Amino acid sequence: MVVGELFERAAKRYPNKDAIVYKDTRLSYKLLNERINRLANALIDLGLKRQDRVSVILDNCYRYIEIVGACAKAGLILAPVSTKLKDELDHILGNAEPRVVFAGQEHVHKIKQEYGYVEKVVLVAQESQEYQEGSKEYLDYEKLISQYEPDEPEVAVDESDIIFLYYTSGTTSLPKGAALSHRAIVSNAVNGIIENQLRHDDVNLSVHPLFFSAPVNCSIILMVYLGGSSVILDAFEPESFLRTVEQEKVSIVVVVPTMIVRLLQYPDIDKWDVSSLRAIMYGSSAMPESVISKAIAKFGNIFHQGYGLTETTCFATMLSADQHVVGDETRKIPRLRSCGREVVNTRVRIIRKNGTDIDRDMEEVGEIIIKGDNIMDRYWNMPELTAETIKDGWFYTGDLGSMDEDGYVYIVDREKDMIVSGAINIYPREVEEVLYKHPDIVEVSVIGLPNEDWGEKVVALVVLKQGAEVSEKDLIAYTKEHLATYKAPKSCIFVEDLPKGPTGKILKRVLKEEYSKG
Repeated sequence: MVVGELFERAAKRYPNKDAIVYKDTRLSYKLLNERINRLANALIDLGLKRQDRVSVILDNCYRYIEIVGACAKAGLILAPVSTKLKDELDHILGNAEPRVVFAGQEHVHKIKQEYGYVEKVVLVAQESQEYQEGSKEYLDYEKLISQYEPDEPEVAVDESDIIFLYYTSGTTSLPKGAALSHRAIVSNAVNGIIENQLRHDDVNLSVHPLFFSAPVNCSIILMVYLGGSSVILDAFEPESFLRTVEQEKVSIVVVVPTMIVRLLQYPDIDKWDVSSLRAIMYGSSAMPESVISKAIAKFGNIFHQGYGLTETTCFATMLSADQHVVGDETRKIPRLRSCGREVVNTRVRIIRKNGTDIDRDMEEVGEIIIKGDNIMDRYWNMPELTAETIKDGWFYTGDLGSMDEDGYVYIVDREKDMIVSGAINIYPREVEEVLYKHPDIVEVSVIGLPNEDWGEKVVALVVLKQGAEVSEKDLIAYTKEHLATYKAPKSCIFVEDLPKGPTGKILKRVLKEEYSKG
């Protein structure tokens, strides 16, 4: 099955059911599929051929999903671009070389005249309008699709065809385009549906920017597969989140740890009825054990943790709600620190540098590697990097972890974030887990900074609760009570907030760059 067929099937099975809800707009599956077909036929008529690239620079809206569906049905490759990008945009568009770009009115100026490969720019605006700037011809989105019939496009699409180019965050280099096939997207949807026990009557709430893989491929595509409904918000804010859950009777949502932290700190959280929630999926970054424990106490045991990467189309392991327990006390397994076991159609191993599997004793650490239909096909136009990353069908993540005898995976840290101090490996996540238990800390990020004597020193960037009075000396002493002395921060820097990406993930790269300057 290919992605376009999911929209067609849902329209036949649930024609009058809400597919997408965005502000005052409600699109039934029938109407959504018709608009997708009109757009797909328009793109074909513009001369685009199978596996040509299309880019989109657009804030959250229902039309984003129409563009996804249209590219899927026309056999095109969609390269979503973050609306926050500046200098990186040249690299990404230069790598993807899209023939058509969809852009919001506030972002259309980013499509430069020197992008010779861009033949058409489709303006996605609140009101229909057409204009021309330089040599670029701008087409109005609504006028364009109104000119075409809602018939299913006559394009043969294969499950091995690429549907998405998702560009990674580029924490260590320029962004890389992970090429995901229809097979990968559908396989990931099956994994997510089974592992999270999703249903056709579920209502999903999407709060992430749609230019990331997770909101589309970890929730909305799953709903289309089942015939469920998706509500899209412009961005995450505690009040709008809680209000929407109450009003739309939302049952599932995908969040990141920082969003859960903000919800727990929101003073009016009990004002809203969130009893409809039955599954809160989280991932993207480490969830401190103390935070998830508080979240379970507040929302109930409805949390599912997913671990994966852009290159693995989201789901690789899953810690389901029934596994969110401290663990077997006879063996002292801290199950809440785990990201779960491999999902149904995926294999996960943790290996030593010589390629052999580590011992399942939770002591040995190795690199996590993943295999399955959900793995990316390649990095776009980067054959050497692809060969370094995918070996014998296994994707080498660069993440470090351990495993217990039951196959539960415990993320230790990213290999690039590991601190080497005095030739000893120190994992920032372990230090962060301890500091998050301190009653006066809201957020913390631990990084390694250059040090002449030790190579690197452990530094904690700390956000305190409002009105809290705690000293650097106190926090260092607190850490030493729970960890070996060499793992404790050599210094603590108090900040008002921590830099985050659009998904809410704390950007250690930015912190390292800023504080390495002195």
